[in-house]
Amino acid sequence: MAGGFSAVYPVLRAMEESGRIRRGYFVDGLGAAQFALPGAVDRLRSLREAPDDADAGLAVHLLAAADPANPYGTALAWPRRGEADRRPLARAAGAYVVLVDGAAVLYLERGGHSLQTLPRPTTARWRGRPWLVCASSSRAGVRGNW
Repeated sequence: MAGGFSAVYPVLRAMEESGRIRRGYFVDGLGAAQFALPGAVDRLRSLREAPDDADAGLAVHLLAAADPANPYGTALAWPRRGEADRRPLARAAGAYVVLVDGAAVLYLERGGHSLQTLPRPTTARWRGRPWLVCASSSRAGVRGNW
């Protein structure tokens, strides 16, 4: 297409502002903003796997570590395993954090060089289920070659 994506972006943005289409990241692995009709978005959401009973109700979020919605590293200290834990967890571009029910449980270093597990929450729903964090993270879209 002559002019590329930038040639049609103003038209798509106007359609979004008028409510005719929605903008978002609907398909994992595709870069850049994606546009879809509202009905298509509903269909994509209906195709998601239903959660197992074991992790029903868990809120799993994958955030860029530097995202303003991530409270760790600014308003809250990163969870540590004790006084001796000096792992460098930074709000750096390219780093990610997985929050499960609001608690930071995984930290993916910039460039995917390492995956740090953080102390898991002490609530009863987590006891005896260390696999739950990884399974929930997988559903949230955490992917990579670790």
